[in-house]
Amino acid sequence: MNRLQASMFGAGLVFGVAGLAGCEQGILTDPGPLTVSIEQSAGELRVDRTVVFEVNARGGGLERLITRYGDGAADTTAAFGATSVGRTAEHIYQDAGTYEAEAWIFTFAGDSLADRVTVTIRD
Repeated sequence: MNRLQASMFGAGLVFGVAGLAGCEQGILTDPGPLTVSIEQSAGELRVDRTVVFEVNARGGGLERLITRYGDGAADTTAAFGATSVGRTAEHIYQDAGTYEAEAWIFTFAGDSLADRVTVTIRD
């Protein structure tokens, strides 16, 4: 296989994976509108203890989901063109205070959407 063939083969694999994102048992489905949500764990939120976030997104051609914790830290989850992506994110805050955690979803079409939650961490 020469370089051109290898390149075309690789492009076919990428298209094949992305092309199946909206299929359910071979039937093309409508992914619906772009949505994203972030929710924090219930209970007492303290310095140096794990805070759990549930982060979910839906839509067509999803590229990546970014979770920002409001203290400078962030995580990225690749979506590879899927119609839904979600994760359970864990984060430990080092200082007491109020933070705004964010979930951002980005699509291959250039669309983006965010949801935010306020997190209050106590000593």
